[in-house]
Amino acid sequence: MTPCRVAAVILAGGASTRLGGSPKALLPYAGRTIVETVIAKASEAGLNPLVVVVGSDGDAVRDTLERSAVVPTQVVVNPFSAAGIAGSVAAGVRAAMTEDVDAVAVLLGDEPGIEVDSIHCVVGEWCRTRSAAIRALYEDRPGHPVILSRSVLALVASLPPSARVLSELARADREVGSVVLASPAPIDVDTAEDYERALKRLPQAPPVPAGTIPIAGEPLESRRP
Repeated sequence: MTPCRVAAVILAGGASTRLGGSPKALLPYAGRTIVETVIAKASEAGLNPLVVVVGSDGDAVRDTLERSAVVPTQVVVNPFSAAGIAGSVAAGVRAAMTEDVDAVAVLLGDEPGIEVDSIHCVVGEWCRTRSAAIRALYEDRPGHPVILSRSVLALVASLPPSARVLSELARADREVGSVVLASPAPIDVDTAEDYERALKRLPQAPPVPAGTIPIAGEPLESRRP
């Protein structure tokens, strides 16, 4: 089989409103920030280039990544990220389309528990089938990564921010498949409780007091629970 080149589009443009506005992408996780962890796992899984999409208020995330040992290929700003996730997907896809890639793997920048093996499984199935799109199907729910073939990237890039990407592909008679994974979905960190649960899934994670949210901008060492 001809090797396939798959880019990563990592969505990190959430407003973090349920965390009091503190950028969830910059919360500490396993010695890095959450978004750095996702980028590192995407890189380890062989995805390239690595495109991170931030919102109009994403300066703190961009500054952190510029100083990081985990450097994405490109950081893209979606000024309308609050209007819907499809807008951020479209912004990342437009950036990835300028590269010589066969597909794009969409990952969430607030799911640090995503496993490299899970990314490998879903990407591997796409490389085998070359479907229009394939998504991960975990034990408890559908999730990410979602792989989008280059054949549908122009369509995805044109969708309005409020669109549901996979529903629109199905409506356009594009094949949308899934890969069953024998594990629970990674925790999507939206709230303080989500963050605490994500930390507790780490090996030998220390207890985290309820409601403890580090303050963005503090040194990483002082932000550890």
